[in-house]
Amino acid sequence: MSFSAFDFDGLLKEKNWTESLVYDEMVDSKFLLVIFSKNAEAQEILNNALIWYIPKKDVNKVKDVWKEARKVIKNGIKLQQKLSHDKAGRLIFVYENNFPKSIFNKVVHVRNKAGEQRTGGNAYGTDGRKTGCNGRIKGTESDEVG
Repeated sequence: MSFSAFDFDGLLKEKNWTESLVYDEMVDSKFLLVIFSKNAEAQEILNNALIWYIPKKDVNKVKDVWKEARKVIKNGIKLQQKLSHDKAGRLIFVYENNFPKSIFNKVVHVRNKAGEQRTGGNAYGTDGRKTGCNGRIKGTESDEVG
């Protein structure tokens, strides 16, 4: 699940975790998930609807990523250019950064905006401070659904 892109300067101005945009969007929110399936005639039909919110046990993991992202911005975003291949198999350049990746913890990580990533572009601009990253939260087997 993706959350809104964040502004690097705005993230640094946030001093209190419980009053941060990340807390508001990822911890203090509930989400209505509407699930559709296709019937035998290939028509989409409503299958289920659920309310989802982050499990309390995962809140500190989100806070850890918030703190780490702030630390990376304060200390400098490092970009490393690497060779990769696009979906058509053509050789392209991609950029990796030092924001918390999915291996940082099993709950949330930071990544470039998807549109920037597909083009092999740099979401940061020359000053390294441009808005261009968002948080992503991954579902876990113990997600609370109510």
